[in-house]
Amino acid sequence: MQYEIELRINTPINYFERRLNAFRNRYFFGSIPIDETHYLSIINQPTLRYENDGEYLHEIEAAIITITGDQDDVKAEIQSQFTTILYIIITELSPNRLIVKIRFNQRLILENVISMLAEMKKDFPEAETEIREFIDENQPVQKENTETEETLLAKIPDRLWYREAVRLWREGFTAPDIGKQVKRSRRTVTNKLSELRRNFGEDVVPYRKDT
Repeated sequence: MQYEIELRINTPINYFERRLNAFRNRYFFGSIPIDETHYLSIINQPTLRYENDGEYLHEIEAAIITITGDQDDVKAEIQSQFTTILYIIITELSPNRLIVKIRFNQRLILENVISMLAEMKKDFPEAETEIREFIDENQPVQKENTETEETLLAKIPDRLWYREAVRLWREGFTAPDIGKQVKRSRRTVTNKLSELRRNFGEDVVPYRKDT
């Protein structure tokens, strides 16, 4: 399925590029789980490429990798070539007016795009209507949560320390506390919890003020 949204934004191209890099690092960084062993690994290349006639292109590329083993012996293998999974085409109409088109066909990254658009709406309220319509049309239907603690945790791949970190988080431990137990820094734990939340939902990795 092809997804596309067109936004009209009132801001200079250099400011939009800075915000785009921030959105990318937040919502398209690292890897996205496909199943327990396969991941979509994303290349971090936050740059705009000038095409022609005031048009710029921003691409996000990824490849499928398999990760096996345990915490002491991790093995990763690339299963496909890196290909573009998301296009952002920016046309500069004037120094403070842009047309931004976002195109992708991977449903796997739909929630990441929706999260990015929801934050983009705060920065660029003039695009709120188009963003809201896209989210309403494509947001996965939220089902009533009747799952048990065990089935919720089972959604997290039982690899490395990820499931243990989520279990501790759900029990009320803070990121520094979890870091001590899984031997990782607070930042590593926080970033991984955020990534798992985007990939598996708030029901599995709930939001908390205390991180």
